[in-house]
Amino acid sequence: MGNIMKIDLHQTLHGYERGHQLLAKSRELTDDEESLLLYQSDLSGPVPATNFEKYITGYPIVKAGVYAFARTWYAKEMRRAGCVWTHTLLIKFADLGKIPELLSLDSFFVRPVAGEYKPYIKSLQLEIDSLGREEEPLVEGQPNAFLSLVGCMYNSPEKTILIPASNSLDLEPLIYSLWSWQWPRLRRNFHFCSGALSLKTLKDREFDLQVIPYAELSQIAASSNRSSIFDPLSLLDNKYEIVFTHFRRDDVRKFLWTFGADIPGERKYYFPLLNLYLLVNKEDVRIDEVVNELQDHFPDANVANNFKIKFLTNDKALNIKLDEVQMVDYLLEKRPGFIHLEELDFEERILDLFEHDRIGGDQLIKLITGIGLDKVSMSFWSKINLSAIDFIDLWIREIRLVPQFLSSQPELALRIAVWNSPINIQEAVYFALVNSKVNWEPYWKVMLEAQTPLILRAIQTNVNYSIQFTLTWLNEENSLTIARNTIFANIALNYRNQIFAWIHDNNTSLSSSIFLLILNNYDRSALAQIYIPADRWLYAYRNLMNEEHFNKVYISSFLLALGFNNSLKNSDSLVGEIFSDVYSFAANGQLHQNLWNSIPKDDLEDQDEVNFIGSLISFLGLNPAKKKYQISNWDYCEVLIRTLVTKFIRNYWPAQSFLNALSSEESFYRALEYLISFKKGGQFLMHLEREVLSKNVKAYDFQLNLIKRINSSPK
Repeated sequence: MGNIMKIDLHQTLHGYERGHQLLAKSRELTDDEESLLLYQSDLSGPVPATNFEKYITGYPIVKAGVYAFARTWYAKEMRRAGCVWTHTLLIKFADLGKIPELLSLDSFFVRPVAGEYKPYIKSLQLEIDSLGREEEPLVEGQPNAFLSLVGCMYNSPEKTILIPASNSLDLEPLIYSLWSWQWPRLRRNFHFCSGALSLKTLKDREFDLQVIPYAELSQIAASSNRSSIFDPLSLLDNKYEIVFTHFRRDDVRKFLWTFGADIPGERKYYFPLLNLYLLVNKEDVRIDEVVNELQDHFPDANVANNFKIKFLTNDKALNIKLDEVQMVDYLLEKRPGFIHLEELDFEERILDLFEHDRIGGDQLIKLITGIGLDKVSMSFWSKINLSAIDFIDLWIREIRLVPQFLSSQPELALRIAVWNSPINIQEAVYFALVNSKVNWEPYWKVMLEAQTPLILRAIQTNVNYSIQFTLTWLNEENSLTIARNTIFANIALNYRNQIFAWIHDNNTSLSSSIFLLILNNYDRSALAQIYIPADRWLYAYRNLMNEEHFNKVYISSFLLALGFNNSLKNSDSLVGEIFSDVYSFAANGQLHQNLWNSIPKDDLEDQDEVNFIGSLISFLGLNPAKKKYQISNWDYCEVLIRTLVTKFIRNYWPAQSFLNALSSEESFYRALEYLISFKKGGQFLMHLEREVLSKNVKAYDFQLNLIKRINSSPK
């Protein structure tokens, strides 16, 4: 035994008692139910007909949501002619699909006995074994008649089918079977009567199927404006006949139940729905055949939508597997109007095909173009998992995809390969980012790293921000490359004011790399306009010593000149560290004329010699200093020494920086020779002596030894 399903049924009994009236009911009735039941339960014509003493009737009571299934008996025992008993079962619309066979309800009908109505005041319960039912013949002994009736009913769906008969009972099995092969919505809309003695109607609607006495045929047919006489010899189209004779009944009914749920309960849809069943059960299911059937018979997007979605999305419910690429391609090309295309999940399906390598880039573009680039959601683009090269490849094929991708995945533009792609792709990416108003910082950095030619265009769009960020990025890099020098060179000339302003604002945090860029791209006159503290120049100088692109001769001479000009705070420290390098370059002939000319020259020689000069020179083993006119133009070292001494004396610079500058014995000795040659020089030497001996400054050993000898010499 399978699962037992129980269905509650309510019932009414109508008959004669001082007129035709309601005699019993198992529940309260609505006004609509009561009036309809009263009218439909009465005799179906003016007078009874022989062999039509009992018959069945079915019709919906829409407002109450129930289907009335009734049996009527002539009440011959009543004195008044034309009296009937009618026992009606009320089936909820929701339960109609649970009843496999209408015949299963027939046993509930009980002809009443006058005055004994208690059995009709309680509800009934139908028990159905939902599993294990055996296949039954269509209509025992009448299969051909049933098939003919099917053809007559559904080939002429707008007609009232009149079946002339010699009695009402012979055709009941056909009606039961016809009802049982209908899906629930069609069942609840099916109006029938197996004993219509006049034209049967409900609220001006003629019943779909009416069995009538032969004698009444002409009169009833004449009163109908849409009747068709059933021909038992007519043949059902063979393709529909095999549905009833070759396929399992339960399989067909399952299909009808499932996909008839959102199809109106109208007879005109019966054969089209059966045809869909046949088309999807062929060995070679063809998409175009099914689509054409849907287009022809179910053009309304809200009708048969369940089937449409299941079929067009390759749902497993239909137990068929069509080529998904072919299906999606076909639908996007044909764009059928019988369904809302957004219900077909094209995006997810295309994404799945792409991720499983069922389609490549070209096909992907074709399919999403079919959707409409402007209609593809942002979530779709965010789910596409591609390498940068793949994205660029797609964009090259269809550049309109760029803003679509970047609207949901702006991080794609953080891939350096994007900014090394063809210039038209870069431009599309750039303008997509501009329009999306992103935070430019991470994108700008990648553009700089890629050296895209769009940098200059981007700078023009927002000069201040772009220059500041570019310089900040260059400042963070502690190694200089030709690429970075190229970037700086491209902006150095046209945006000098902005660059200088940035340097001024950030002079305490400049990296050695930015210093090198400044020094490589601006001449001395331009550099002189930049304010950078001496300690930052020294920081850069120390860190750039071993840099490949560092021109030490040029930069050291520039910095010495900057220090000699005394335009910076602590210029002495700059001179103290740079002088020895410049002096060495001069001694080795590396200081070319143009560099030499840029260094300020100064000489404090006076005519007042120190009174002990002769004895001191002799004691120390020094040479007498030359007079100014005795110095040759080529003697850069002598001029440098005299300028150094002069700057320290005039600017009152500290002794420590002086000692630092003269880090070689040769330069220190030459400085002493010059110092002791004139009065102010001697005074500076005595000050230097005191500072060293009191240990206020730190001297090199050779400097200390010489200072001590000066201190011990005869004055």
